[in-house]
Amino acid sequence: MNLERSPVMKRFAVLLASLTLALCFLLVGCSGKPNAPADSDSPAHTHIYSDWVVATPATCQKEGQMKGTCSCGKTELTTIKKTDHNFVNHACTMCGKRDSEVPFVSDYTAGKENTVGNPSATAFALQDGWVYAGVGQQIVKYRIGSKQTTLVYSCNGLNPFNVNVVGDWIYFSLGGGTASKCGIAKVRTDGQGFELLLSSVNVGEMLVVKQTIYYTSLKEEYNNYAKDASPLYSMSVNGGGTKQVHDGYVRGLCATGTHIFFLYEPLEGIGALCRIKHNGTNLVELLKQDIVHVAIGKDKLYITEIDENGNYLLSSIGTNGGAPARICSVWSSGDTFLVSGKNVFYNGFSSDPATSEDIVDEGIILLDTSTKKMTFLHEAEQACYAVGEYLMLVIYSGETPTSIKQYDVANKTWSTVTIG
Repeated sequence: MNLERSPVMKRFAVLLASLTLALCFLLVGCSGKPNAPADSDSPAHTHIYSDWVVATPATCQKEGQMKGTCSCGKTELTTIKKTDHNFVNHACTMCGKRDSEVPFVSDYTAGKENTVGNPSATAFALQDGWVYAGVGQQIVKYRIGSKQTTLVYSCNGLNPFNVNVVGDWIYFSLGGGTASKCGIAKVRTDGQGFELLLSSVNVGEMLVVKQTIYYTSLKEEYNNYAKDASPLYSMSVNGGGTKQVHDGYVRGLCATGTHIFFLYEPLEGIGALCRIKHNGTNLVELLKQDIVHVAIGKDKLYITEIDENGNYLLSSIGTNGGAPARICSVWSSGDTFLVSGKNVFYNGFSSDPATSEDIVDEGIILLDTSTKKMTFLHEAEQACYAVGEYLMLVIYSGETPTSIKQYDVANKTWSTVTIG
């Protein structure tokens, strides 16, 4: 029989060709390979996942998941790493953790956090080899041994004072502007996260210990001496919780790792050297006496008083009180009294100018309290500070600070750091 001419055989050939094409299409499947099986779980099938979507969001406490889908319908899950905390107003919006509780590790703190922001109210603070300073209208920092400062934060027309550093936060007071802009602020040591914690307050002195800021406030006019004339206040390092700790007049704030010390001058009567714990409790009067200066040394307090002849008398007293131990007289002009370890710095004379037969050096004098030797260091400067084992002088050109002269007490050497 002639197949080419048979209608039945022609229909059979067409049907056979159609079945062959359909089978080839099924065998190709997702892989695009002509001989691959239609089953997507076959070893010969290659899954290609796309259209990734978040199946489970990641948080600061747990990992999340992403889901991708292959063209064959199979899905794949991958892991999303935990996120960082999302701090808003110092609290994480996901877990509620406070940012002050998050340990901070950086190249210059080596994971260490000091509990006292500054041992005394000053424009300079030292933390693990880094100096932080309020100069002019900016906060700068530099590592000991470097030649130039780095800008941390510009205070926009205001002057930063009372610099304290705890962990990765710099706390400072702001002055020199309108009343609404003056107050207490903080910024991270990298210059980020500025926050004005307290406004419309003219701050006198300020120290930060652990989670508390202690400060005195000044008013041009006052009706109540105890409440208006430099009383001592405390507040949280995150702002809020302000309360009065002691009646005015309070000055000379300084701190150790356990206590805060200050001088109290009542409107009438004799003043006192006082001590409180870091939490503001356990007020103790260590010494009932009118005192001119107080500063923290290595393991004791140094104080000055004025005798009946107008001479400054230097003494030391233990941090637990007791009778003062007289060291010597100092011929000070009274405007500078700094302590570094067992050394005292003051503006004045190296010996009594009234009795000395030789020319007496006048300027910044270094007094070694163990030997009572007085050494002239430098001409008098208005901006003079002591921090750690260093004396710092801010040098100005007109009204612009240009450099910091730094005296290393241990090595008896001067160095200059340019303010960048």
